[in-house]
Amino acid sequence: MKVTKLCVFDLDGTLWKINSHVAIVQKYKYRSFYRLVQPVEKIAAHVFPCQYQNYLNTSFDKIPRTFIDNYHFYYRIDARQELEKRKSSGEKIIVISNAPPLILDVVARDLKVECLSAKIGEKDKALIKKNSKWDRLTVVTDNLSDASLLLLADEAIVYTPARRKASFDKLGLVIPVDYRPSDID
Repeated sequence: MKVTKLCVFDLDGTLWKINSHVAIVQKYKYRSFYRLVQPVEKIAAHVFPCQYQNYLNTSFDKIPRTFIDNYHFYYRIDARQELEKRKSSGEKIIVISNAPPLILDVVARDLKVECLSAKIGEKDKALIKKNSKWDRLTVVTDNLSDASLLLLADEAIVYTPARRKASFDKLGLVIPVDYRPSDID
């Protein structure tokens, strides 16, 4: 089925200001003092990325579904408004994320949109597999790893700190890109 206008949103760092499963694991495991642990985990994620991802996945899998279902995420206000504006104008909205499927279930229910899971760097493949025909594609992201998805787009909205804008410019996108400020790395 051909869709006239399609808008794809990234989740972590775009619709949500944080990385969803990191936040859930930290909140569940460390409860009242999880803010103290965040700097240590951020360093571990950069120094030992594979081991840290394994730790996150293992920890996340041990969290009860009810905790995840009841966890309150804070949407980036302007990204949420952008989603609602596009949805009300008739655009088909799809959220594609590397977040665990349980989190995507919460998002789908909360926003009443379709959500797809994809590996890092493979959101374009997930989109094409699900919805291979559209007239106009908008991509809303904060990730350089979404470059292949951005290359399919007719326009993009990119949340990035000013110091990372040059990295997106190096992609050589020939589409209109609306850069929006972000305080998140």
